[in-house]
Amino acid sequence: MSDYPSPYQPPSYQPGPNFQQPREKPGVWVWYVIYCVFMALLYVACTVGGVLLLMFTDEIIEADPSVDAMEIKAYGVILPIVGAPLSLFYSIAPFLPKNRVGWIVGIVAIGIGMTSACCMPVTIPLLIFWINERTRKFFGM
Repeated sequence: MSDYPSPYQPPSYQPGPNFQQPREKPGVWVWYVIYCVFMALLYVACTVGGVLLLMFTDEIIEADPSVDAMEIKAYGVILPIVGAPLSLFYSIAPFLPKNRVGWIVGIVAIGIGMTSACCMPVTIPLLIFWINERTRKFFGM
């Protein structure tokens, strides 16, 4: 017998040392992606709203003279400064690699949402399932 494999038999495949089985996607992943899309759209709206406040400051003051012009301009500057980076952050978060960094970015994204009382009914269950062992395995931890 020779040491060469038979050309009539299918080749045998031996996975290399870095081979990993495909990881099972946890249910929280779908909800996390929905959450990130919603938050990205929310911060895009904040950015657009701030720009509109700056563009229409005079019209707002004409409509309601009791409004302070400096306050309108302050909101018009602050909203895009906060909204633009956060909309970019939430837009990128679901596309990060499924490793330790992606999992930590997910924790940070959920934590930012927890600063708002309106988002807490969504972020608290999301956080509970995010720190679950199944999600950690999905991220290779």
